[in-house]
Amino acid sequence: MQVNFHCLKMYILFILAILVKLSANKAPSRGDLRVYKGRNDTHNEFPFTVVLQRKDNMERFCTGSLIAEDWVLTAAHCVPSSVLLVIRYGDFTKLPTETTLYSSVIKTYAHPSYLESPLPINDIALIFTEKIPRKNHARLLALDFKTFFGLPVKYAGFGNIGRRIAATSKENRESEFIPLQIGEGIVSIYHQRLYDSVLCVAPKCSNRNQQGRPGDSGGPLVYDGRLIGVASSISDLYPITYFTPVSPYLEWIRNTIHFNDG
Repeated sequence: MQVNFHCLKMYILFILAILVKLSANKAPSRGDLRVYKGRNDTHNEFPFTVVLQRKDNMERFCTGSLIAEDWVLTAAHCVPSSVLLVIRYGDFTKLPTETTLYSSVIKTYAHPSYLESPLPINDIALIFTEKIPRKNHARLLALDFKTFFGLPVKYAGFGNIGRRIAATSKENRESEFIPLQIGEGIVSIYHQRLYDSVLCVAPKCSNRNQQGRPGDSGGPLVYDGRLIGVASSISDLYPITYFTPVSPYLEWIRNTIHFNDG
């Protein structure tokens, strides 16, 4: 896959300019519940995605990726121990009350070195769940995440849809029936310090404001059909979406599954 180097050069200049600006345009409103200016997943490009919902009120608040029939990969900040979760899968154009495709969560495993901060550190988690009858599982890519700089990627998210949020406007109520949303971008270096721990994704030249939203947390970042990152956070100042890279945590993922499965 070829990279448009002129476009890449513009991204680099764009990021550098942001670092020295004293002010910048604000990111899309927090009221945008899903990938801002995303497109519908009409071709089932992300069949392994699932939704994390609260067991008490069925509020949908994070996204995850099915990596085995009973394991979901998501963000650590999506699995606080105080919240009882269920995993929803299948047809996401239906209301939570109109589907029975749920799987109970058995146990959650946030990374032991997870640190909550404005830009979370080690923001990755596994969910051990009842078996989900889906043949399509996300395939993890073992390549060093630092080699992805400048490459085109895709990401997906279901957004945050709760009863109180959905009732705020006609647009938000209708968004419950919108399919999974997809965003596209290019892996960029935001800051050398951050580059050691996160993947930064800038929007394409053709859709400069596209960005993930808070409810997309835990969703997949994909390169060439393989999962390389987990959605972690977004910038409040400019259209950058931050992802926790998968490659540094492959051993932890394997060990967690091995010692807790079966």
